[in-house]
Amino acid sequence: MKPQKKSFLKKMLMLFLIVALYNLWTLRTVTVFYASAKKGNNIVVDHLPLTDRDRIHWFREHKQEFKEKYNLYHMFDRKIYIWDIGNGFTNNQLSPHADLYCFDEMNAEKNCIEKNLLFVAETNSDGRETYYIGGMGTLSYTLSSDGAISMHRDEHFFERVYENVMQSINPLNYL
Repeated sequence: MKPQKKSFLKKMLMLFLIVALYNLWTLRTVTVFYASAKKGNNIVVDHLPLTDRDRIHWFREHKQEFKEKYNLYHMFDRKIYIWDIGNGFTNNQLSPHADLYCFDEMNAEKNCIEKNLLFVAETNSDGRETYYIGGMGTLSYTLSSDGAISMHRDEHFFERVYENVMQSINPLNYL
């Protein structure tokens, strides 16, 4: 077999494997381990789809289920936070050095997860939805009334965070 043909076959095999792995990942059903509206609208899942488009689509498909089954979307808190379960539920004694998010309303010894915010869905007062991938950061998507999704980048997000941190640790603030 010619070297060029071998190289082409290797590339095709690699492409096939990538597409197969992507399909396996996206076909996995998302498992909801916990949902609560006690301390904000929180959902803990094992994973989300791979792409931003698929994450938004998944959320929109399950939005009614979140309202009915888990009683989320209260009148005053119109954000839903979707967290990664990571290595499972833990507590401060088992993970003393981890940055944890705890669900105090859970009647369990292990009621915390390591903070890994995957997705935030926000509905404003006029019904427009905004989606934040990976938390409330630099990238968001807005759903218009005609169903189109537009992407927005906040180029100054990290500058504002830096200014807030510097202001909070400024020794003159404590005088």
